Amino acid sequence: MIPKDDAPDAPAPSRRKQRAQRGYLLLEVMVGGVLAAAALGDLIIEIGAYGDRTSRAGRDVTAHLLAQQVLEQARATPIASLTAGTTTIAKPAQFKGKYTITRVVTAGTETGPSSTTITYRDVTVTVTFPQHSGTRTTTINARIYDES
Repeated sequence: MIPKDDAPDAPAPSRRKQRAQRGYLLLEVMVGGVLAAAALGDLIIEIGAYGDRTSRAGRDVTAHLLAQQVLEQARATPIASLTAGTTTIAKPAQFKGKYTITRVVTAGTETGPSSTTITYRDVTVTVTFPQHSGTRTTTINARIYDES
């Protein structure tokens, strides 16, 4: 009986077989690197697109807030002071960017109950601002009635 320590070792793989196995390992590493590079490239593109969408949404919100502010100023103005016509309004200093604010006021009357005449002003506020592929516009409307 041969002691276990003195048992012959398993045959060593041939050199050709060892080289072939190393060649497959190199190929696997290269394929893994290509896949990782492609995934990283897609991730970088998506991060850039996300930033673009975020800034576009920020400009949309700013334009809507500017339009809402001008409309609220018109509501706070006595109706007799809201003369019909188109007015370009200066952008407040705290807002950054190129925004063009236009307010259009149209005068009108309606017949109310008991044949009373009700005076109103239709106010349309338009804010235009630059976008990557041209300009973008936000418009809001309101009818303001004479409460006197």
